[in-house]
Amino acid sequence: MKTKEHMKIRFWKILILILIVLNAFFWLSFFSYLSKFNSSVTYLSVGQGDSELISTFGGHVLIDAGPNASILEPLAKALPFYEKTIDVFVLSNQDKDHYGGLLEILKRYKVRSVMMAGVINFDESFKMVKDEIIKQQIPVFWAAQGAEIYFSDNRKIKFIYPNKGMFSENKSTNDLSVVLDYQTPTGNFLFTGDIGFKIEDMLMSVVSQAKYIALKVAHHGSKYASSSIFLNVINPAYAIIEVGKNSYGHPDPGTISRLEAIGSQIFRTDQNGNIVFSETKNQSWKINQSF
Repeated sequence: MKTKEHMKIRFWKILILILIVLNAFFWLSFFSYLSKFNSSVTYLSVGQGDSELISTFGGHVLIDAGPNASILEPLAKALPFYEKTIDVFVLSNQDKDHYGGLLEILKRYKVRSVMMAGVINFDESFKMVKDEIIKQQIPVFWAAQGAEIYFSDNRKIKFIYPNKGMFSENKSTNDLSVVLDYQTPTGNFLFTGDIGFKIEDMLMSVVSQAKYIALKVAHHGSKYASSSIFLNVINPAYAIIEVGKNSYGHPDPGTISRLEAIGSQIFRTDQNGNIVFSETKNQSWKINQSF
């Protein structure tokens, strides 16, 4: 009799435990789902390379994939645990520190579409990425001036450089970096790839009318980018330098000084890890850091 009673009590304990676990799982999923209603911008810590994730209720846009498979861990942290879809992947630059992790992403996530500025890289590693895109029959679109990605609630990504007429195999990958502007009701986020002074000068009139919340500092803080004039025109409240251990002197002390001179608060992925801008209910932006 005691044995049966003991088994009955054990059964109910196990059942209650299962219900608690299922309940926790439900609410975790529910709140993760609700989080998609808010816009967020995450600068991923991928070492010496670039990668940023824009998430809204309308979907996920991943800009660049870092130098290698190191992107997988920060990307998994930035997305809801159940999310395995990237709606748009934008390749801003065809150097390996921008596309090196893409092959692994293509193997693990469903990528609905790819945007890039033509093809000027003919390395074998880049060919492997192109072959996988073709194999999966992923649509590829031209990432050029005038292209736009629309979300809901007056949010969009506007491509402001390069224009199609500039495409040439003789141009450097840096000069053909895709520059895009994520526009929200409370301000913009500017992503500059690896552009230098010359391209910044060309963009002055385009960016002069916007209010910028954050700037993805060009070329990992190179001394050949982020001129004083350009920074004064866009005047971002925050400046994010995506950088890792390197032999190029990134970020350059002069670039840091120019950012400090305009009062931008500087974040670095090598020091701050993933840097997340999350939009709050009152349309302000909360900043979190995580490794």
